[in-house]
Amino acid sequence: MTIHRFFSFFFYDFFSFLVIIYFKMGEKGSEKYSFSLTTFSPSGKLMQIEYAMNAVKSGSPSVGLKAKDCVVLATENKNSLLLNPENKIESITSHVGCAH
Repeated sequence: MTIHRFFSFFFYDFFSFLVIIYFKMGEKGSEKYSFSLTTFSPSGKLMQIEYAMNAVKSGSPSVGLKAKDCVVLATENKNSLLLNPENKIESITSHVGCAH
């Protein structure tokens, strides 16, 4: 197994674990009320709305501009170097190369 595959599997398993923990640590009993936009939890919350608000808080800032004949949307693109490794092959001579 190459290092790249090892880290891909490691991070996949790690983030899967985080997602499972996140859903397990929600408000006690809230999972029964999170399937519909119109179902309130016993505490009076709409859980789907709460989940949407948390997703907005953790998202990237975005800007939208509307002009007469077009729309422009811009957002920040966050890339992790660990999740997107950059492989390069450099030419040293016509017969020798270097991969890093």
